[in-house]
Amino acid sequence: MKKLFTRSLIAATLLSLTLSFTFANPAQASVVTSATVKALGRYLLSGTYHLNAGQVSWHKVPMRAGTSVYVRLSGDGSTDLDMYVVDAYDNPIESSTSYGDDEAIDLDIYENGYFWVKVVNRGDFYNDYTVTAVEY
Repeated sequence: MKKLFTRSLIAATLLSLTLSFTFANPAQASVVTSATVKALGRYLLSGTYHLNAGQVSWHKVPMRAGTSVYVRLSGDGSTDLDMYVVDAYDNPIESSTSYGDDEAIDLDIYENGYFWVKVVNRGDFYNDYTVTAVEY
């Protein structure tokens, strides 16, 4: 009886693992969401930084033509942060300036080179923030 119970438990565990893999593996899914693609993308920038009140921070990011890049900024909630992306020639590409310190931008990259992510602290206090750029 004990062997039968153990075998049943092993079989149930293997079946559960197989089902989990099938549903969790995006390559097996018929529809892959953009969030999944971004989550599986190649990180170009990822870090946590400290930005004093009224200050600006610049992050240099290498990007490849023909790709899409998702840039995400998430602050500690203490001030308003804004985010801008400019190309190597200082041309503005995109910005996200909503109130608060969570910003996101999707970019279609048109040339190889370095782009800059500019973060501006609009508040009266410092803000610790995380910025990531993911190529997908």
